[in-house]
Amino acid sequence: MVSGFVEKREDRFLLSIFEKEQAAFVFRESHELKTDDAYLSGIIGKLDKIYFSMPLKHLHFRILKLPFSDKQKINDIIPLQLEGMTVGNVKDMIYDFVVTGKDEDNYSVAVVFTDRASLRRQIDALGVYGIKPEVVTNVDIYTVLSGGRPEELAGVVELTEKEVVDIMSGILSDGFIDLAKGEFSYSGDIERAKNYFRFSAAALIVIYVLLSIHFLFEIRNLSAGQRDVKQAMNELYKQLVPEDRKIINPLYQLKSKRKEINQRAKELNDARPLHVIRSIAEAWENKGVAESISIDENYITVKGEAGSVSDAQDIADSLRQRFGAAPVIETEKTTGGKVGFTIQLKSGVKGL
Repeated sequence: MVSGFVEKREDRFLLSIFEKEQAAFVFRESHELKTDDAYLSGIIGKLDKIYFSMPLKHLHFRILKLPFSDKQKINDIIPLQLEGMTVGNVKDMIYDFVVTGKDEDNYSVAVVFTDRASLRRQIDALGVYGIKPEVVTNVDIYTVLSGGRPEELAGVVELTEKEVVDIMSGILSDGFIDLAKGEFSYSGDIERAKNYFRFSAAALIVIYVLLSIHFLFEIRNLSAGQRDVKQAMNELYKQLVPEDRKIINPLYQLKSKRKEINQRAKELNDARPLHVIRSIAEAWENKGVAESISIDENYITVKGEAGSVSDAQDIADSLRQRFGAAPVIETEKTTGGKVGFTIQLKSGVKGL
């Protein structure tokens, strides 16, 4: 973990870099903050946490004597205690406290506070360098309070650079007063999360738009493909059924034709046409000439010519004997003194 600690010296800001090794923070390097410094910006961007030691001149402090040390109770009573001890409205103050010790009956509580306007100016000044501190504290006050001498808060604390580094390391390890509260609370992670979700939402919108465009093109291509398929089916139907010139739905019409062909095949299969023709030929006995034989679902119709009505009747009787059907016979005179006849047998009877 790498943390940064910013302090203000006169009119400039110094950034000290600490790296955590086991339980302690070890000082690595320090830099004076400058704008437009790409190298320094890279370092700041890699810091896990940034602390700011607010100048002592902007801070105020009070020592309270309280009969309890519960932090929640102390936090609730501080505004009432400060009301008569400070100039201005307590609501305009940002404060934090630390319990420094205990005498016979009371606890000593050191309260450090500042006005919101001063804190805002300091944080805005750091923002110029791309820094938003997560913790606002003070190294001088830490020095006095960690030594158990809160009465020295009013004095001037002179520290060497090494002492400042040691104090910063102690604050990083142990924690201390933090004035970054309320609207000054660190929100970098939240902002990053918001930016991430904004980016995600924008990305989803872009993806949705791209997918919509893609689907529109797919639908258009599909429609064009459907037209091509329909045209190909029309051409195929014309080749298969040239006598049918009215094409509305080629697929439906082909299905209907298939049913018609299947039915016709079934009729022919049921009638066993070769068997029927052979039986009719055997029944002829050279008594006439067959001109046509037609077979459909209901009837077998034989048309021919015989030498006489008697010969035509003999043919009908022979068919009755062979098929067990009662034929219907019609006769008529033809040229040459012969007799034309039509014999009709019902399909589905014996032999048919």
